[in-house]
Amino acid sequence: MAIQDNNQYGGYQQGRQLAVDNPGSVTLTLDTPVKYFGFYFTAGDANNKIDLYDGPTAVLTFSTGSLISLLPNHPTSKVTAVNGTQYFTKDYYGQPVSGQNASEAYAYLHLIATGTSSFNRIVLSELTGAIFGNDNHSVRTTAPAVPGTLVVVPEPASLAWLGLGVLTLRRRR
Repeated sequence: MAIQDNNQYGGYQQGRQLAVDNPGSVTLTLDTPVKYFGFYFTAGDANNKIDLYDGPTAVLTFSTGSLISLLPNHPTSKVTAVNGTQYFTKDYYGQPVSGQNASEAYAYLHLIATGTSSFNRIVLSELTGAIFGNDNHSVRTTAPAVPGTLVVVPEPASLAWLGLGVLTLRRRR
């Protein structure tokens, strides 16, 4: 793990970011159970993994590869927001300010627990490859309303089974 100055793989001239080394993980332990975790997913690749726990029990294991597969870097591919607005998936690629690193995804991810589910530990892992860049972590003890401009990613089976009903993202541009 390292705290590094932002560059083409991060927020670009916007301070610093948390970089999880290859291979490695960082655990964020919270004092209170929460229903929301959001973070800026920078230079995303398929080798990043997010695990959410309620005490010792895993409530979600999520590979960013499944997210990236829903966001093909293709000029005509689109995703649809809650309010029906469509966005080109190619707009999720490349560092937002500089345009560099156009082969990797950049988005703000929102993980929202539904019903009685909550979590108090977050593990961010880089399985193999470069680093798992992330920044601007946010948590809430209550589930926020999902704004209409967000894109709701179809629930992986693990999310539905564990009551974590919403994974959303905000496009980078």
